[in-house]
Amino acid sequence: FSSYYEPTLRASLKPGGEYVYPIYARPDDLVTVNLGNFNEKFKGEKISGRLDGKELAPYIDREAIDFEGALKGRGLELAWFRDRVDVMDLHIEGSGRLLLDDGREMKAKFAATNSLKFKGWLSALVEMGALPREGLSEEKGRAYLRDHPEKVRDVMTRNRRYTFFRLEDIKDPEAGPEGTYGLPLVGWRSIAIDNALVPMGALAFMSVTTPDVNDRGELLGRKQDRRFVFCQDTGGAIKGPARVDFFAGNGEKAHTFAFKLWDPGTLHLLLLKERPAESAGKAP
Repeated sequence: FSSYYEPTLRASLKPGGEYVYPIYARPDDLVTVNLGNFNEKFKGEKISGRLDGKELAPYIDREAIDFEGALKGRGLELAWFRDRVDVMDLHIEGSGRLLLDDGREMKAKFAATNSLKFKGWLSALVEMGALPREGLSEEKGRAYLRDHPEKVRDVMTRNRRYTFFRLEDIKDPEAGPEGTYGLPLVGWRSIAIDNALVPMGALAFMSVTTPDVNDRGELLGRKQDRRFVFCQDTGGAIKGPARVDFFAGNGEKAHTFAFKLWDPGTLHLLLLKERPAESAGKAP
């Protein structure tokens, strides 16, 4: 079990001052292909790319976009942020709330990805030998990058996957981001699974040891958690029968929880029990 959440990040709709790192709208030349339309064994699988003549080629990656300016001049910038880690956080979570300087809030909603290989930036720091896995935290990762700005490019570009967004006004402050199922996710009740194996909308029961976090986002320890959940979302790293991503909602509690959950547990899917054929038509 892992966890994700809806971050709230300070942003500006115009560049300037501290706000120098943009997020982008979906480019017109990004093509998405539903592989299940071609072969049932790829049901639920999608890839994105660009047309190179008559062939579909991989789309440009994070190195090209964020550090070589491959999308500059195309008018795709939607909002700007103060920190590359904030941008990466939004990319990984897939959606978030933007807190603007005038006090307004907007939603950055998922539009597409380039479908390239995902690598978490904290995992990249461990692989580089920059930080030990034991005791690893977002706070330690951010501190390392502040102290070693020359490492930022190497760390960030190890995640070749790039997420594109669209901005919307917030109509219902209580509504979560839209999941793959097409409905808003519900904090502490929605999960992401591999929809090639599990049908969207299925009811499940999970049991896992989770972080015990208070409303101020303070970690108090660990506790056993058992609850009913709904399969409403998918994720690029959530593949196979052994991975579940638990949606923790938004706020400080959700933020701490999402970065601290990486634990084995059980998930039981509830199935409709069919009556034996010989009993069909008879009173139960």
